[in-house]
Amino acid sequence: MQHNQKLVHIRDLTSVAAGPANVYVATGFLINADNNPSLAVARQEVSVEVSRADPGTNSRWWLTGITTSGFYFWWAGFNPGVCDIRIVAHVFHSICFDISSVTPPY
Repeated sequence: MQHNQKLVHIRDLTSVAAGPANVYVATGFLINADNNPSLAVARQEVSVEVSRADPGTNSRWWLTGITTSGFYFWWAGFNPGVCDIRIVAHVFHSICFDISSVTPPY
């Protein structure tokens, strides 16, 4: 049985505005979506990296509108036009990963 699971989605934003601003990140994470679209995965782990410049002492980010197809990534308090943001969303597939213990991968 073929499973074309996409486990990581990366979105790069360049020279972001000061904010508050948002962008929709369409991850499209699905488990076996070709055979059963109802098995969509709504939750994922998100990490954020800011590069190229200091975002500022009041910078912050948050997520809203989390659904099976993506989420809204918001930011505010950034120094305008000098920072790049990399948003990395991960889904840990239960067959491949055990993130709840120190058991070695199988």
